[in-house]
Amino acid sequence: MLDTGARLSEITLLDLDHVDLRRDLVLVRGKGDRQRAIPFGERTGQALTRYLRVRARHVGARLPALFLAERGSVRLEPNGVKIMLRRRGERAGISRMHAHRLRHTLAHEWQLAGGNETDLMAIMGWQSAEMLRRYGKAAAAVRAQHSHRTLNLGNRV
Repeated sequence: MLDTGARLSEITLLDLDHVDLRRDLVLVRGKGDRQRAIPFGERTGQALTRYLRVRARHVGARLPALFLAERGSVRLEPNGVKIMLRRRGERAGISRMHAHRLRHTLAHEWQLAGGNETDLMAIMGWQSAEMLRRYGKAAAAVRAQHSHRTLNLGNRV
């Protein structure tokens, strides 16, 4: 979720045939029933490959759903992901961990790295630049601080 910025509902609705490991992307259906392709990185590709090997031995392996619940032959539901993220966050010392936090983190890191804003909008499934501004407020402050240091503006009075 961190690598793609996909929404919780988009991730839990993924089917096996929505993942393209050759091209490193997932095809999600987002808000407004709009479909979009989201790229993912090498580490996510490796994790998905490992997951698919384990999934093949799951009792529900015949189901089309990409992510399966730990018990039974059912798709992993959004609430199951919420619980998993909260528990793993607590173990890692991250309070109030939730799926949308990962989406915000991707947008923040993308902007800090100087990523193209139009590409970010496409990946996140945003139709309006307002969402870009909303998600970008925190990154703007960090970028300004970094630029201030980089340009050595702090040495002036």
